[in-house]
Order: sequence, then structure tokens, then C-alpha cells
Amino acid sequence: MTRRIYSLVVLAMLLTAAVTANAAVTGRFERTLQVPGTVDLEIATGSGNVTVKTGPPGTMHIIGTIRANSFFGGGEDRVRAIEQNPPISQTGGIIRIGRNTDSNLMQNISISYDVVVPAETVLKSSTGSGDQNISGLKNAVRVSTGSGELKINSIGGAVRASTGSGNIEIADVTGSVNAQTGSGELHIRNSGAVELSTGSGTIEVSGVRGGAHAKTGSGDIRVNGEATAPWQLHTGSGDVKVQLQNSKYDLDANTSSGSIAVGPQIAIERSDRHHMRGKVNGGGTLLEIQTSSGDIDVR
Repeated sequence: MTRRIYSLVVLAMLLTAAVTANAAVTGRFERTLQVPGTVDLEIATGSGNVTVKTGPPGTMHIIGTIRANSFFGGGEDRVRAIEQNPPISQTGGIIRIGRNTDSNLMQNISISYDVVVPAETVLKSSTGSGDQNISGLKNAVRVSTGSGELKINSIGGAVRASTGSGNIEIADVTGSVNAQTGSGELHIRNSGAVELSTGSGTIEVSGVRGGAHAKTGSGDIRVNGEATAPWQLHTGSGDVKVQLQNSKYDLDANTSSGSIAVGPQIAIERSDRHHMRGKVNGGGTLLEIQTSSGDIDVR
């Protein structure tokens, strides 16, 4: 019995030491840069959240929050080294945040960034794991994360957004939207043409102006707006509901298992239980809908 108690005490001591060694060490840095009118900004972090919003012209303000979690220790020294020399570089209007070629220094380190930029900034931002929240930029935005949610709004140019796993929300975009997630929902509101895909999740689009291509492996699709170019909406399993502002369009709707409901103004060219093709008010832009299992409703 004594030997067993001794073994348990030793195990507890080892576990305590491991937990202590694995305790997180945190740090912070803050920088303000003087920049020209238009800024080319690239942000990259292996792990951490990114927030970008707009402020006054001529300056960029960067706050980095560092977190180290190292089983073998040494996190304190590495965090302090990053605080003293943050991964920020500037060449005129070209700003790079997060680039660091010292793999030993960055091992088990995550850095989250809060950045205030001029509205005229062109942004490319990526994180291996973490959420991103981008708002207020007048130029193109390109955002990606390996795993995390993306929220993007009030953008004056085109938006490209991708995540391996997580939801994407995009609103009030002057240009086109290209958004992809391996698994998650897509919610797009008030934008130009859209090209959207998710492996599994609902796609919801409102106020689209232009073409629309939306595909989900499993989930509902709901779209409303003005189709000035073809709409192609495909789901492997789910319902499709469409509200078109157009008074004239060509419809081609197909469901392997489900019903099709269309407004009374359609001139039907072909119709059976699972397939309908026809013209509304003489025809116009193509509306193509396909679901393997689900209902279709077009109004």
C-alpha cells in the first residue's frame, strides 16, 4: 500500500509540473505607422484572431496580443523577444504584419492582431486558425483562415473569403463576392455578383445584384435579388427558395426527390413531378436550380 501511495504522489507531482510548464505566457506590443494615401497591407498569423477596421488617413495602428503555450517552457523569453521586435515591416505604403522566418521563435506561439487602417487600404489577411472581422475598407479584400469564422462588412471593392471550417458572414459589398467554406453556413447581404460554396451548410443570400452561383453538398439555399446574369443554384440535399426581382427569366428546375412550385406567370415548356422548364414573361436571364433531395420554390 505504501508503494502505491508513493507512486500516486510521484504521478501527481509530474502532472503538476507538466501543467505548470504548459501554462500560457502572454504579451503585447503596439505600434503606430505613418502611411501614404493607399496602403497595401498583408497580415499573416499561424494561430490567432484578426480584426481590421478603419480610422483616419495617414496612420496605421497595430496591437498584437501574444500567447505562448510550450510544454517544455521557454515561452517567457520568446514572448519578450517578440514584444521587443514585432513581426512588422514597412516599405512606403507596403506593410507586412506577421512574417517571421525564425521557426524556433514562433513555435507554439499565437498572435492576434487588432489593426486600424486608412479606408483606402487593400487587404490580404490569413490565419492558420482563428476568426477574422474586417470592416469599412474601400478597396479589395482577401481573407482566409484554416479554421474559424469570417465576418466582413462595408467593403467598397471585391471580396474573396475562405475558411476550412466555419461560418462566413458578408454584408454591404459594392463589388463581387467569392466565398468558400469546407463546412459552415454562408450569409451574404447586399452585394454584387456572388460565387459561393460550402461542403455542408445553408447558403443564404439577399440583395444580390448580378450573377449568382451557389453550391452546397448538404443544406438549404435561399436567394433573393436582381439577376442581371445567370443564377445557378445547386444543393446535394436541401430545399431551394428563390425570390427574383426580375420580371423576365428562363427557368430550369430539377429535383430528384421533392416538389417544384413556381408563380402562375410561367409558360411551361416541360413539366413533370421533378423537372420544370419554362419562360416567365417571355424569358430572359437563366435561372437554373438543382437539388437531389428537397423542394424548390420560385417567386
